[in-house]
Amino acid sequence: MGFDTRPKPIPYLVGMRIQYALIALLAMQGGLRAQTGVLHSNEMPPVGTTFTYVTVQNMAVMDTTTGLNVTWDMADIIPVQEVPWNVYHMAPAATPHPTTFPAANYATYESELPRYNYYDLNADRMERVGYWATQASTYTDRQIELTFPLQYGTTSSDTWANTVSSFGGTYNFRVIGTGTLVLPGGTYTDVLLMRVVLQEVFEIEQYIWTSAQNGASLLIYFPGDGFWITPAAAYVVGSNVGITEPEAAIDLRVQGLVMDQLHLTYATDHPMTAMIYSAGGQLVHTERLPSSATPSTCMLNVAALPAGLHVLVLQGEQGARASARFVKP
Repeated sequence: MGFDTRPKPIPYLVGMRIQYALIALLAMQGGLRAQTGVLHSNEMPPVGTTFTYVTVQNMAVMDTTTGLNVTWDMADIIPVQEVPWNVYHMAPAATPHPTTFPAANYATYESELPRYNYYDLNADRMERVGYWATQASTYTDRQIELTFPLQYGTTSSDTWANTVSSFGGTYNFRVIGTGTLVLPGGTYTDVLLMRVVLQEVFEIEQYIWTSAQNGASLLIYFPGDGFWITPAAAYVVGSNVGITEPEAAIDLRVQGLVMDQLHLTYATDHPMTAMIYSAGGQLVHTERLPSSATPSTCMLNVAALPAGLHVLVLQGEQGARASARFVKP
């Protein structure tokens, strides 16, 4: 059934199905295309989008040829006879645990695990800030999972640490191919192939074919390592696009703290709520800020806040968020 692998040495890697968090976040590009083979942060699909997947039975047909204008012909894929599973794209406020991850402005839910994943999306990157499976895991060193624009040759190498893993690790990816993908359900043009290597105690390698037209993760393949990880793959068989377009990203810059006044610069098309959270995740201050299409500087009075680390979150009316940390002496 599914992406089961044996043995299962550490909780973070309980079965390869845990890796569908990586599938879900890469299924979040869509909208009008500015140019072929390029994904931008503002091309994320609407909240409410769902992608449905099934597992591949015959791994021998997997083709990871690299380069430009490749045709990956995998029409001979045979699906495993099991119930498909879904990856849902959600606003954090629609999940059961929004206050646990105040910096998140996007979330996904993987029905197979089940698991909620929380991300901070901004103009140049998408970072994992946490997830909730049987308990909360908060990233003390955020994991960069996408950088924008995403196109052939895009490379990222990042470290991560969270409250569940004892070791932390690295997350590296590179877009290594463009071209056409042939699956049992049809042929997809304008596809990006990305190679991802997640390292904790050992490395997990995967390949993801992502549509550069609508952002769907069309095919995901784990080649395995011959020992800990067995080969596994899944491909998309259906989608349902949400009806609420995402807000434009909020551009936020914290300039500094001067005499209990937090100076910040922001730009957004919509009015926002400014919220300040303590290091423990409690809301300690809130106020409304007007929209500003061009960068505008304002000051928040933080005299009543206790000393220590705080998180500033700006949230738009339709769920867009930006966050920054600051320390009050």
